[in-house]
Amino acid sequence: MNHKVDVYSFGLILWELLSGKRAFQEHLKHNDLAVFTNAICVKGERPPIPPENTKDEGWNNKFVTNLIQKCWSDKAKDRPDFQEIYDELNVLITEGYIKDDWGRNFWLINFPDQDFVPWDDFIKVLMCKKNSAIG
Repeated sequence: MNHKVDVYSFGLILWELLSGKRAFQEHLKHNDLAVFTNAICVKGERPPIPPENTKDEGWNNKFVTNLIQKCWSDKAKDRPDFQEIYDELNVLITEGYIKDDWGRNFWLINFPDQDFVPWDDFIKVLMCKKNSAIG
């Protein structure tokens, strides 16, 4: 086993946080580890992701649902590593604060991994981009 097992677990925890439910709850009533293992490891069973038109905003975010599905991919090699997860979560957070596509891309390109920049630094970068677009 390697860290990809932890990535799988992270995906399940993310699902549980969004759904407010425990993953695989229906298997607890069987109390049969062989049935549970077969369902997950052989049949590839995963908790359900609601349809896109659900009223819950968290589930309507394709970044979130895609990240969850990547984390619990059947093949461990297809799961992201935690640096990729961190990068995707950074995009999610930025998307939550900056709704404008241009503004979000500007922030991600110029201030990656930053929650805050001093106004003077922001305006310098903004003016530099504006002048380069004009000239």
